[in-house]
Amino acid sequence: MKQLGYLLLLWSFQLNAQSLNTHCNLPPALLESSGLEIDAQGYFWTHNDSGNEAVIYQLDNHCQIIRLIYLADVENNDWEDLALGEDGMLYIGDFGNNNNSRTNLAIYFFSINGLPLGESTITPQQIHFSYSEQTAYPPPNAEMNFDTEAMVVKGDRLFLFTKNRTSPYTGKTYQYSLPKTAGTYALTRNDSFYIASLDYLSSVTSADYIASTQQLILLTSAEILRFQTNNQLSLLHQPIDRFSFTNITQKEGIAFADSCHWFLTDEHNNSLQNGGLLYEWDNCLPNGYEEKPLLGMAIYPQPADSFIRISADALKNTVAKVPITAISGE
Repeated sequence: MKQLGYLLLLWSFQLNAQSLNTHCNLPPALLESSGLEIDAQGYFWTHNDSGNEAVIYQLDNHCQIIRLIYLADVENNDWEDLALGEDGMLYIGDFGNNNNSRTNLAIYFFSINGLPLGESTITPQQIHFSYSEQTAYPPPNAEMNFDTEAMVVKGDRLFLFTKNRTSPYTGKTYQYSLPKTAGTYALTRNDSFYIASLDYLSSVTSADYIASTQQLILLTSAEILRFQTNNQLSLLHQPIDRFSFTNITQKEGIAFADSCHWFLTDEHNNSLQNGGLLYEWDNCLPNGYEEKPLLGMAIYPQPADSFIRISADALKNTVAKVPITAISGE
């Protein structure tokens, strides 16, 4: 791991600034939106967090509810993310595990093809699983990395990414994978990635995968990380870039519309009066970079090893991609 060292050097920046725009306000029934997917027709699918009904919502382009799918014979113990296969199979991750003490982790799935408008009830198929590395419920604080809030479907498998709750905080997310067929499985870690050491703001809360470019995105409350996936089972080995948010809210859902356009949701926070929104932005670069001076720039931490954070006046209300060349030329 290369040391970036103290960043007291001359930098040349080209800043591609992209606004994180509000697409629409989520309806009052979805103040705890905690997962997001977009189907082939461009409609949004989402659900609420733990303690809410076992129901999936389909929204139109204006955030109006057009379908409610009630899931029979299951509960919303702690639904945390959605994954949608190219075949129209929708997977619901009931694997939120804040205290790392659950023994009833599950994924429910059903086909969204041919569903009627309005309300309907479906009995989903079920997957049950446990983590091979977990031997105590809950484990010691230093091993609290068995909470999961992110899931994607790729080929014939589902991939899960843990939300780190370790103390002291290790900054890692672990990847697990399992077949996308009904059954009971014991999962073993098959990849990991060090995200950051900035406590819960750096913990993964959602993910999505797009088959056309084989790219994976991971969402945290502070940023998005993008990976190019070539290895079938190790999806985290080739990070491309990361995008930091200037508005820190409880972001819980992310989805590809296509390789350029991404959508996000966050939970409504009544005390702070923020969140409860569906956001969008165009991630593709325009013709050339828009050059802006980074006035009021702050860079931290110093020294740094694997990442740095940059704040500047020019970055307000934007998502930015900032290429950096160190004094060594690397």
